[in-house]
Order: sequence, then C-alpha cells, then structure tokens
Amino acid sequence: GKARWKGDLFGGKAPKQWVTLRITDFYDIPMDSTGRHRIRYNFMMVDWADTMRQIGRPVLLPSVLPEGLVLPPSANDGVPAPLSAVVQAEGR
Repeated sequence: GKARWKGDLFGGKAPKQWVTLRITDFYDIPMDSTGRHRIRYNFMMVDWADTMRQIGRPVLLPSVLPEGLVLPPSANDGVPAPLSAVVQAEGR
C-alpha cells in the first residue's frame, strides 16, 4: 500500500515523500490431525529494493526489463492472503 516515508530508516535520511510498499507473503500450510490444511506460519517480506528505487536511491543495477508495478496472475484476483471479508469462517 501507499505510505508517506517521514522518518529516517537504516541510517538513511527520510525522503518525506509517498512510496508504494510492495509485499510478498509466504505461508506454511500443513495438514492437521483432522485432515484440514491450516496456516501455521506466515512470513511477510517487504520489497525494499523497489522502495529504495522509488525514492531515487537504487540498491540494484538497472534492470533490462521495465521496473515498477508488476501485477500478479489474474487468477489470483488481487487477494494475496485470506481476508475475513471474503473468506467464510466455516464453523469458527
């Protein structure tokens, strides 16, 4: 989502501008004793390389491909993680 970067971070001065923070979620979803799959662990990784690129402080060499917004496959429907507003609670 969008955020206004106002404070210093990792020793760098705050750019005091709006940035888009892109995240990637990783899940461990094993089967439990009832045979159902449950989320046991969720790890969220912020794309700091893209965030730094947005404020004019690139940390990677320039890409030969276009940089910026890359959308997920359309089958994902833009919902990266289960949201209570769109997932039924099934007996909980």
